[in-house]
Amino acid sequence: MRLRPATVADAAGIAEVHVRAWQTAFRGIVSDDRLDAMRIERGVNRFRQKLAPAQSANQRFVVAESGDTVLGFVGFGTTRDEDVDPTRTAEVRGLYVHPEHWRRGVGRRLLHAAVAELATDGFETVTLWTLADSEASRAFYEAQGWRTDGAVRAWEDWDGVPRVRYRMTLPTAGSGSDPGS
Repeated sequence: MRLRPATVADAAGIAEVHVRAWQTAFRGIVSDDRLDAMRIERGVNRFRQKLAPAQSANQRFVVAESGDTVLGFVGFGTTRDEDVDPTRTAEVRGLYVHPEHWRRGVGRRLLHAAVAELATDGFETVTLWTLADSEASRAFYEAQGWRTDGAVRAWEDWDGVPRVRYRMTLPTAGSGSDPGS
């Protein structure tokens, strides 16, 4: 497995990972009808737009791949939250691994890569949002050193499902520590 920056050519693989991960990880949390209606084909165009060079200043993506198969991806950039300073706080906007590759270190490696890049960029803090009722996601982030910060928000696009925000303080330049390890 190798990690590398994602390109527009990865849109189909990323869309497949995204749909399959949602349909598996959030079944029982999000309505089955909504999950069953998710289509890879619709995600391809959305990810092509997100991966276009013009968008790269707002969000970057890293993929984990084996051969020519995308195993997972992470998207990250400046925070979108209005209650924090965007010059000091970054956000992991999405971390997904294809269910066939869960519990093999793919997600951990992707998360560490994103956090390391954000620390190198000079951010002091990084946040992420996950579904409040997703025990597996929450346990994963907590095992990586993330902690909730008390922020809770309904995800209106997904029937108002509650999300919780996690936060991590990044090491300062030259501290020698590995964020998230």
